[in-house]
Amino acid sequence: MRAWLEENDPSMLDTLRRGMSRQELDESLASDDISLPACVRAMYRVCGGQDDEKVPLEFKRSMGTSNWMGLFGGYSFYDKPVSLRFLTIPRAIALRRHILQQCPSPPFPPGESLTLQDQFPFACSFQWLQQVELPSRTVCVRVSTGDVCSVGNEVSRPRGVALHQQATASQHAGGLVPWLEAFVERLCSGYYRKSRLVKDLDQSVSISLFPRAGEFSCESVTRGVRVRASSIFVPEMSFTAEPHSFYFFAYSIRFQMLESITEGGKEVLSCQLVSRHFAFT
Repeated sequence: MRAWLEENDPSMLDTLRRGMSRQELDESLASDDISLPACVRAMYRVCGGQDDEKVPLEFKRSMGTSNWMGLFGGYSFYDKPVSLRFLTIPRAIALRRHILQQCPSPPFPPGESLTLQDQFPFACSFQWLQQVELPSRTVCVRVSTGDVCSVGNEVSRPRGVALHQQATASQHAGGLVPWLEAFVERLCSGYYRKSRLVKDLDQSVSISLFPRAGEFSCESVTRGVRVRASSIFVPEMSFTAEPHSFYFFAYSIRFQMLESITEGGKEVLSCQLVSRHFAFT
């Protein structure tokens, strides 16, 4: 990932803190008596998270592009912008306490045996404000197994699903390692690329989780106009408890005029969408 950042986003690379020593990890976790799985400890030994001063958790207009420097990417649809910061251990512990205070019941189906007490957040979006009870999306690791899951911020009706579960009960490293490997592979292959996370907001250019390649993205050029469509699964707004389970997806449609065209003997330099028909398969 560092190699990709050096080439594509050196400013984000500059937000990464040095790795923590074993002693620093133990001292940071001692107050809450948290025993992290080996995969999480190894992650923080390599990198201590993103610098709180350079990537604020509270959205601040004065910070400009820094608001959108979430290491684990982002997206937006309607009024829901997400930019996932890699939390430092102190920030993660503070957020965990906050989640436990705000959510008396676990945001997971009983069959998945996930509880909030068993979750350790390592990434969250910037919408952790005083008037907002929880971040719009928090990515956690299950302490007992290493499974990765995402949760949302609806305290009255908590939601969330597991993303990467352990392969077998004996593999305590769990799903964090394959989750990280898949993310980095998608960065390097061009599946994820940098683009504006919010339409028409140049400051929001960052890693977009709307795919630009693969089965969840398609592109077509007709009469000089390129149309690109992609979709993503939104785990923090999904719920898997029967009989009321549902899965939330978001889609992005982008139009770009690549060249001028001639209509009725006149050169046309712009175009306007007047009708549309989407087929979801």
